[in-house]
Amino acid sequence: LHHSTCRINTYRLQENKEIIGMSAVHKLFQRLSPKFKNIRKRKQGSNDPYSEWAKARKKWCTQLLIMFGNKPEDLGLDIQNLSDYYNPEKLPKVSLDQIAWWDEH
Repeated sequence: LHHSTCRINTYRLQENKEIIGMSAVHKLFQRLSPKFKNIRKRKQGSNDPYSEWAKARKKWCTQLLIMFGNKPEDLGLDIQNLSDYYNPEKLPKVSLDQIAWWDEH
């Protein structure tokens, strides 16, 4: 409620309107009668190393290692039969300076 009131008042100040209190926001919220829906938990991943998820994750991580500059042969890949998605010449280069990290909470 506090966060919503702050956001509304930030907008109202930009529009040169009078700010409102939390009780006005609360009353509006009650009048709108919002409906809430619980989100079901959904399984993500698997402990099975042969699952489709695990195989895809391994391929993605291998691609990332190559994009960071690791050589495919150092990762145990056969460079004679290298597929395009492991070819360093066809993948973009990435450095740590291009990555941002943050916590959503």
